Amino acid sequence: MSKALAPLLEKGDVVILESTSPVGATEQMVEWLAEARADLTFPKYHEPDIEADIYVAYCPERVLPGKVVEELISNDRIIGGMTKESTNKAKEVYRIFVEGELLETNSRTAEMAKLTENASRDVSIAFANELSIISDKLDINVWELIELANHHPRVNILQPGAGSVVTVSLLIHGLLSIKTLMKLKSFELLAK
Repeated sequence: MSKALAPLLEKGDVVILESTSPVGATEQMVEWLAEARADLTFPKYHEPDIEADIYVAYCPERVLPGKVVEELISNDRIIGGMTKESTNKAKEVYRIFVEGELLETNSRTAEMAKLTENASRDVSIAFANELSIISDKLDINVWELIELANHHPRVNILQPGAGSVVTVSLLIHGLLSIKTLMKLKSFELLAK
């Protein structure tokens, strides 16, 4: 993508990465763009006050297939710029069509937020499916069980469904997070 985009860039352009990506992917994309376009300056995550010719942000995709247009407009969006100015420029783009709240952060936090959202959803689905299996073995109506449990003000168990939660989403996002942690050697600390 960076190779195809680089020749088209002009000073003042806003580049927004909107995909499920590991933490640091936006920075990597900027490195590739900078290599391809030495005539332009790009933002640097660790140098947020230095002006750049191109503005770069990461914004997690948050749409449900079948409701793409509706959710593009109504959902809140996380806007994670490489710099504050990149965040502001990306917000200007999203404000054109988004009615939901635009939540500001940096690119790394936005990337991790997307992985966190997906992992949380996958764990919730897995929990509902496990309840179904256990309920079946104990001769309990899982639908009644979940309805009763969901009367608690801080409980919202999803409905179990066919299939398995071991999806590309869970595998890839979990591995992306672990890969990032291992690079930072934080994984060793968590394991202890």
